[in-house]
Amino acid sequence: AAASDDMLASQAPQPIQPTPSVAIIGGGIGGAFAAWWLRNASPAVRIDVYERSSAVGGRTLDTGEGDASVELGASMAIVQNRYVAEAATALGLSRQLRSEARGRGGGRLGIVGANGRIVFEEAPSGVQTAWRLLSRYGLRPLHRLRRRGSEFISNFSRLYEAQAAGRAFREADDLLAAAGLEAWPRMTCAAAMAEAGVGGEGEGRLVEELVAGLMHNNYGQAWAPSGALCCFTAVAPLAAGGSSAAFSVVGGNGALARGLLAASNATVRTSHSVRAVREGEGGRLTLSYTGAGEEGAATYDHVIYSAPCAAAPDGGGLLQRCSLLEYQRLHVTLVWGLLDPRSGRRTHGRIRPVSRCGRQVPSKFRLDSPSIPTDSPRFPARLLDPAFFRARADGEADDGASTEEEALAFNAAFSDLLTAADADVPFLSIGRFGEAAPPGPSRSPGACDRLYATSPTPRWKLFSRDALSEERLAPLFLCHDDALTRRHVWDAPGAYPASRPRRGVAHVTTPSFIGECIDS
Repeated sequence: AAASDDMLASQAPQPIQPTPSVAIIGGGIGGAFAAWWLRNASPAVRIDVYERSSAVGGRTLDTGEGDASVELGASMAIVQNRYVAEAATALGLSRQLRSEARGRGGGRLGIVGANGRIVFEEAPSGVQTAWRLLSRYGLRPLHRLRRRGSEFISNFSRLYEAQAAGRAFREADDLLAAAGLEAWPRMTCAAAMAEAGVGGEGEGRLVEELVAGLMHNNYGQAWAPSGALCCFTAVAPLAAGGSSAAFSVVGGNGALARGLLAASNATVRTSHSVRAVREGEGGRLTLSYTGAGEEGAATYDHVIYSAPCAAAPDGGGLLQRCSLLEYQRLHVTLVWGLLDPRSGRRTHGRIRPVSRCGRQVPSKFRLDSPSIPTDSPRFPARLLDPAFFRARADGEADDGASTEEEALAFNAAFSDLLTAADADVPFLSIGRFGEAAPPGPSRSPGACDRLYATSPTPRWKLFSRDALSEERLAPLFLCHDDALTRRHVWDAPGAYPASRPRRGVAHVTTPSFIGECIDS
């Protein structure tokens, strides 16, 4: 009888369990990964994503040109970044090493120092480059920097191992302790360098040129006061093996964010701003939002906040716990054209002779000359030692202008220009992202028309603290058409936080707050 009763009980209708629901605030790369992991962990969960802008992707915004897209923000990861690599593979997205990307020219790196001169320049071969590094920065400082960077990568990898083992952490400090990184958010980059034995007497070049250049490329951060985690995130590619260890997703990281959200089968609500999150009965959370010309509310079991902190309105509930950060403005300029290797010779259309092969510049043409208008842009006399180029025929007049051959040689050789701490130039970094015939008719003068017709034209991405107008770009490029130039400004909220050490970590988007310039 007992067995019969058990059988009848098992056949009785069971109460229907409600479908668990999760809201994710923010449709950037962090929110997209959260949705994807949730779907993999729980096929039945209902996932809604709220994104305040008109498109998902957040700081992975790109130009939207398919495989030729250029990111307007973060563009690279290192091979040790497992989650990006695994997600790209799962979504069927191709990856390419930075050193093997098409349209990268010669792939060489240069660092622009004081007076706009290139103080370090990669050589065509790895052996020659290593010798140049050792000659400029010294064996011991380089070894210590790479060792410290390798330790950072190794420690950070422990987070992958802990998560693979199913570990979870209630507090950010616990997560950092598991990786041996608990002291890093409270330390400046300068302090971390000193602790590593880098940047001492006679070693200033390494941090003022190489580290400063990497940090300038990391969304315009100043190296010394920045947080140590952000700083060594920039140094990590160097420790991992340079451009041969850095990769990008073909089509841009924006394709990764869009693919993750599509694979998660989440309901994505773009142009929706979340106004408040309040606790309700039974521990459920009510989310209030505005979007599509209306106001609404929905109730969820859980809410994940993965967006830049903005000032919550009165009555914002749990959103008012979000710690506000200081965001810095960063300008991005994409230019089709040929960089001028001896830029700065022109001011308001006037040709300014520069030194070449030992000849001195007349005093009236020097950068510090009072004859140059003080309100004109102060560009360097040249960006590269003229000895790099083919010597001109004896007796040929030198008017200080770059020849087309010089410009083509310069643009074919370099793929990245970083800036040292003391560089007096209008940009923070320049990177080459592809080459092709410009998309559209050129309105450039005759010389540019000829070059566009006979040679693929490089596309350059410039980071700068100030907007680069047509007037400010003209001295940097031998040929370019401003009608094809694209400009974007990262501003708060949604821009990149100014990296500074923190006494504590109390932010719901913990990985972003810890690293600040690390896309979680």
